[in-house]
Amino acid sequence: MKRNLILAILAAILAIGAYVLYSANQSSGTIGEAAKAFAIEDTAQVSKIFLADKYGNQSTLERKDDGTWTLNGRYPARQDAVLTLLSTMKNMAVQSPVGKNAHKTVMKDMASRATKVEIYTGDSKPSKVYYVGGATQNNQGTYMKMEGAEEPFVMEIPGFVGYLSTRYFTESHKWRGTILFNEPIENIKTVRVEYSAHPTKSFEIELFEGNEVTLKSLQPETYIENFDTAAIAQYLFGFKKINYEAVENFDALKVDSILNTPVVFTISLTDKNGKTTTVKSYRKKSRYVKGHEPENPSEYDVDRMYANVNDEKEIILIQYFVFNKLLQEIDHFETDPVSTKEVGDKNS
Repeated sequence: MKRNLILAILAAILAIGAYVLYSANQSSGTIGEAAKAFAIEDTAQVSKIFLADKYGNQSTLERKDDGTWTLNGRYPARQDAVLTLLSTMKNMAVQSPVGKNAHKTVMKDMASRATKVEIYTGDSKPSKVYYVGGATQNNQGTYMKMEGAEEPFVMEIPGFVGYLSTRYFTESHKWRGTILFNEPIENIKTVRVEYSAHPTKSFEIELFEGNEVTLKSLQPETYIENFDTAAIAQYLFGFKKINYEAVENFDALKVDSILNTPVVFTISLTDKNGKTTTVKSYRKKSRYVKGHEPENPSEYDVDRMYANVNDEKEIILIQYFVFNKLLQEIDHFETDPVSTKEVGDKNS
């Protein structure tokens, strides 16, 4: 009797052990398959990323031939943010499956607010599609689910403490690069600077083959014969990496209100491919916290201005500190004695 009892206990232990081993193997296999499903081993093959949320926000990031990225086919994208996203796609791993008790809640939450991610590697159809949900309760993982799969997983980047959903933002203005001008001097055809209140200080510089350059006054419209070519070259070098600060989230009424105020200056750059970028600036009212106004408050912000690019219906914020080097006046380039020719006589 005692011998039979011992055999029964041993059989039970073996059965339990076999079940645990089987479950572990099943879980390990599931996690391994999920890791392969999410992983992007070679991010250099990624040609396009589409992100969309449940609130109508969506952004399309596309890689250009030179390796840089564009947003929605119109704007330069923030290269730092794209590189962070690609690194996330490559390095993230499965932390664990979602537990049975949390499964229903996680699925419901993802159905209402998950971000859809489509990853393309050169084909017209995405190579991977998955959904990014919120963070786990301890903020140490992120819920994700492959399209068509029934089970979500908790994803992480090994060694990184935090969650990943903030890297998959969908709002286009957050993806936009802030570069306005980034032209090497050899790619510049013309630069035109107009001061609305001081038209006689306005000018246009034009570059030709063979390093020929002309300087034209816009009021009156005449060519300047005696000018400092070194000063012009130094000025044109300033059009590398001119950034704006941010896109203002104004409604259409506010945008129109600003665009109807006087333009302070207009800068237009045309490259050798014929593409023109025009920036118009507008004064920005000063804002002070009540009770903390300076002794002699200025009506207008002395650090920042509003601006508009290519007459689009949006307002960006620019800094005087960045733009001051571009705001030269025509006499900055002139040498004495000043000599001029009529516009039609520039080649005579």
